[in-house]
Amino acid sequence: FPVTITCIYVTGLFGSSTIPSPSTTLSSLPFPITIPSGSSAFVVKYAPNGSVLWAISTPVAPGTNYVNSDLFRLSGNGTDRIAITAPFVSIPSVTIAGTVLDTASCNMFWAFADSSGNWTHASSFSMPNTTHLGMSLSMAPDGTCYFSGSANGLLNFGTAGTLNTAGTMRDFIAKINTNGSYDWYRAPNGAVSWWRTEVLADNNGAYFIGSFNGSAQFGSTTLTSSTFTTYMARLSATGSWSSASKYGASESRMYAACRNAN
Repeated sequence: FPVTITCIYVTGLFGSSTIPSPSTTLSSLPFPITIPSGSSAFVVKYAPNGSVLWAISTPVAPGTNYVNSDLFRLSGNGTDRIAITAPFVSIPSVTIAGTVLDTASCNMFWAFADSSGNWTHASSFSMPNTTHLGMSLSMAPDGTCYFSGSANGLLNFGTAGTLNTAGTMRDFIAKINTNGSYDWYRAPNGAVSWWRTEVLADNNGAYFIGSFNGSAQFGSTTLTSSTFTTYMARLSATGSWSSASKYGASESRMYAACRNAN
């Protein structure tokens, strides 16, 4: 299929995650980023010819703290907005888009930026246990954003409520509107998860992919498996479960991609 590439965005981690350093520079010329010490998350925007259009960053850890590189994610709506997720560890405070993020009781954040590299919204959320945790992020064409993951502990989704996984690793999915607030979150009832999730936004909701063991309920659909296996569920834009299926009967790894918005 013919593909038209407008711009390319890259996110990740740079700096020192093992020893303090006097300074580290990300060579995103002609817009290099220098940090005095520790580690920072970055976003770089490239033109189709590979030239750097802008680069931004935010601190995520001092120099002696390990940061889980599997938690850096990026998605966009193809026009005027991108979203990222990233962890932070043992830093006193982080301010993004004028919002002071809670780093005392939370260890993850998401943020929106516009196509010019200006942060527009940000929020922290709590993930007390990040063992086997991996994030997924997908933005719809209208700028609303879905993100998913697996967590053990308390997850605060603002006015949408709080998920208590009660000491069990569980999958979750949440929707963030264009104003930077949570519309809703969902977690399959009874599902014990393993390792990773994937989320794919479309014009009318999202596809949610993860793994489970035992019995998992997605609205009116109940799936069962005696071993960890993959599920794919469909949610409407308002958060209603519309379908769910399982695939295979053994421990599985899943990766997902879509060619366009639908």
